[in-house]
Amino acid sequence: MGLVSGSLSVSRFEVVARPAEPDFEALAFEPLPPGTERRESQGFVPLEPEAPYRIAHALWAFRIRFDRVRPDPTAVAERLRAYERSETDGTGMDRPPARRRRELKTLAEEEIARATPPRTAFVEGALEGRRLYLASTARSRIGTCLTLLRGIGIEAYPKAPWTDAGVEPQLLPGVRFAEPAASAHGCRFLRALIEEGEAMAEPIAGAARVALGDVEVALKGAIHVELFRLFEQGGEPLSAKLVSEHGAFRFDAPTFRIASLRVDAEEAGGWIERLDARLGKVGELFDWLDGSYAKLLGTGDGAPRASVPVGSEDA
Repeated sequence: MGLVSGSLSVSRFEVVARPAEPDFEALAFEPLPPGTERRESQGFVPLEPEAPYRIAHALWAFRIRFDRVRPDPTAVAERLRAYERSETDGTGMDRPPARRRRELKTLAEEEIARATPPRTAFVEGALEGRRLYLASTARSRIGTCLTLLRGIGIEAYPKAPWTDAGVEPQLLPGVRFAEPAASAHGCRFLRALIEEGEAMAEPIAGAARVALGDVEVALKGAIHVELFRLFEQGGEPLSAKLVSEHGAFRFDAPTFRIASLRVDAEEAGGWIERLDARLGKVGELFDWLDGSYAKLLGTGDGAPRASVPVGSEDA
């Protein structure tokens, strides 16, 4: 999955500050040197090899590369046993004392790590004026991405109708949201979206998560009847696979994120054209969701949408 190919899973952010020309090279990715004791490395790389970061007026495309060394637990355990045997041979002891065993385990992990190639992962991103899109919905990945972006002067925060209106996020009884901007506003919006027929829960291969008091109910398959039964009992949807005029996708309600969106932009020319076409589809979907939220729920407290200057460049 990414911004250029595959299904789209996207988190959207409002950019409140950035330099006129972000310097992605300032935090460029650096590979882990052979034999290093470091276990992780993160940094920016172009979306395509040798490509520029800036690909249009007020549009930058990038990837954040994550390299991480994870020693295989089985190999570590085997090496630890070898260390223990060498320590206890001829002593009559079954194993070394606990403190020494911890030291030997650390040695085993370091030895295996030095011989283990790093695992690599990427998160693709696009900075488009005041909007930042990250092709991930994983909280831990997103947090690292935002930290790196702050390192080059780009401040961005989750964008949702309630954050635009300056409305405080609301909690959902019995549910602990993992992110500060997550809100029950999104759950009530998803419920209204389905009940009012603005979008339909996937009728055959459906999937949804519903909070009912202190219980979280997971639904799969032909979920329509059971979903509405839970709504009647006061259930609030946390996520659901939806079918709409803008395509089929999964919507995470508290965070206002989309996932598994299929788009038909693969036939466009080069990667820049594909990226532009796919970002257009993402923008259309989010615009529709924003408009539907305003139509069904308004802006919460009627507060005007926030307008934050980003710099001298026109977004």
